Amino acid sequence: MRKLVPISIVYTVLVIYVFVFLTNAVWSSFWALVGSMAVVLSVPSLILALTYKNNPKPFYLAQSTAALRYYTRMQLMISVSVYLNIWIFFMRYFRNEDYASTLWLPLIAIFASGVLVTICSAVSYRFARTRWVKRSVFVVGALLCLSAYLFGELSVVRVYAIYYALYSCGIGLMFTSLAMFSVEVKQTIMLTDVEEDKTLDTLYIAKDMKAQLIAHLTFYTVLMLFYKVLQSSWLTYLVLASLSAASIIAAIVLSVAFPIDKQYAHKLEQYYTNDVNVNKELLEKQLKGKLYNGNNSITLSFLRSIVRPFFPAKVIGKHNVNLNDGAVIFVANHYEIYGPLVTVLRLPFHFRPWIISSMLDNEFVEKQLESGVDTVCHVLPKKMRTRLRKMIHPLIIKVLTALDPIPVHRGNTREVLTTLKITVEALQQGDNILLFPEKDYSQEGDVEQFYTGFAEIGVRYWRATGKCTTFYPVYVDKQAKQIIIGKGVQYTPTEDNKIEKQRIASQLNESMQLMRREQSEKWEQKQRKHAKNKKKKDAVVEQQCADNTQTAQSDKIDDNTTEQ
Repeated sequence: MRKLVPISIVYTVLVIYVFVFLTNAVWSSFWALVGSMAVVLSVPSLILALTYKNNPKPFYLAQSTAALRYYTRMQLMISVSVYLNIWIFFMRYFRNEDYASTLWLPLIAIFASGVLVTICSAVSYRFARTRWVKRSVFVVGALLCLSAYLFGELSVVRVYAIYYALYSCGIGLMFTSLAMFSVEVKQTIMLTDVEEDKTLDTLYIAKDMKAQLIAHLTFYTVLMLFYKVLQSSWLTYLVLASLSAASIIAAIVLSVAFPIDKQYAHKLEQYYTNDVNVNKELLEKQLKGKLYNGNNSITLSFLRSIVRPFFPAKVIGKHNVNLNDGAVIFVANHYEIYGPLVTVLRLPFHFRPWIISSMLDNEFVEKQLESGVDTVCHVLPKKMRTRLRKMIHPLIIKVLTALDPIPVHRGNTREVLTTLKITVEALQQGDNILLFPEKDYSQEGDVEQFYTGFAEIGVRYWRATGKCTTFYPVYVDKQAKQIIIGKGVQYTPTEDNKIEKQRIASQLNESMQLMRREQSEKWEQKQRKHAKNKKKKDAVVEQQCADNTQTAQSDKIDDNTTEQ
């Protein structure tokens, strides 16, 4: 059924070409305009009604499955933009009074645009499967489409060509990304025991027909309001182009919220290949929870994009991490707020962090913000500072919640056991764990002593799976802007549990202490070298100044001698 989509584009072109412009319906009376609108809307309306009547189940499935819902809406927004641009193209061409003598030109231009879309799709699909991230392909395509509008209102033919070339390439990339996402979307539909091919194709053609209706109705509404009533040609094109660009922007937002990211695509692959490192029942439960009802946080993605450049960090020791035997546990130093922040932004592995449960409580977070806001914004009135805290703390909680954290409770045995249970299930679902077990938070980068309770994860994971998990030390160095991953410490089930937990905590702490000392020595050597180079440089400058002074004095003596 997807083959009908290019056919529907051809139908739109021919209808615009024959029933609207060649009959002068756009330029004639109001009722002729209404009649042409009825002709244009008749076929997509009929196809959409018949599709829904003959097979309504896919439409109910799309409403109940988040991944499918976001996917079809992305397609809808792209298609709306495409059909609006077809109208814009013909409006530009037929506003020329001599268009009747060159009626073959728009057909050639549209054919060339279709060829360009096809070539761009084929090339990008080949490279994107191995080199690029699917979501990145989509965003790059959307940005190309948006950049095309910069050339929209210029009246130079060559600039028109740049406009449609950029737009065609962008649309090709976006449809390529959708084609690649369709593999995971089909796998998501299979979790519901529904025939995935028929469902996806039915929704694909239905959304295309809906996009035609939206685009055609939008065009006629704008035409009547701005062209017929206000008699403004440039404003008509501007509004249509703005609405088309708004559709592309909406598609970008939907792509960010689309729940199937790189990690969940990998989880789907693990599920359908029966990976022995995951528990299939628990993984299925997680997949359904995320792909049926969840989405990716737009707020978190936006903040990451803004904050990430301000926290550069080089990751060293990635080769030490072995994920072939299942998920692992990363144990990092806190270094006040810097450690958690930079690891969340820069650690190149998917993980679920341990977070103190109080950090997810509104009242606690707002109270913690009080001193900081009062210190930074002391010039503001007290009421405004209070209002600022109330605005910030929901955002912080939303970002933390978007990380899918595991809440850690202290002092309550039952809640501690719940934390361990959730952690072990997360490991069985293929999620790595990130935690910060230091008893105190160092302000100078020192590694403090660890609590040993976190090592209980190894005991309970062994009891649940019969496998030994591995703990990896992660040292965050603020001065050198580095994240160093050391060699892992594996749980050994043959030892006494209490002794084994103490061993794991001690080895991890010693490993991080060693990394701390090595980094301190490197930093001191770097500082000494810098001081030595500075001293040499200062000595050279002083010598140059002395030479210049001596030269000036010699020149002065020579001048005096000459005068005498």
